[in-house]
Amino acid sequence: MKCNDHTPCDAYLNTVRSGGGTSAAIGLRQGLPVFTYAFGDVAHMTGGYYHINSFDDVKTSIKNWENPVFRERERSVAINRADEIFDSEKVMREIIETMTKSPHFY
Repeated sequence: MKCNDHTPCDAYLNTVRSGGGTSAAIGLRQGLPVFTYAFGDVAHMTGGYYHINSFDDVKTSIKNWENPVFRERERSVAINRADEIFDSEKVMREIIETMTKSPHFY
């Protein structure tokens, strides 16, 4: 099923590609688990919790999805990560720290 602003879904799967950071952040904000390989902007958005090595990792999550406790924990993890990435003050502070530590910053 394709999900968008009008269609509910249970998870976000980022296949091998680049791009999708904004849509992943929105998915997290909606409480969706965001499965991604450990590279690119979506991997950065997830903060590592949802990094997968293969689709077998996704299959394991699908098997656990019937458990309402598991689903609520996953929803909570996603929303907490979204709170971190949507914290503009924290993000700006981290950007400034990264820039000032960089040998390329003048």
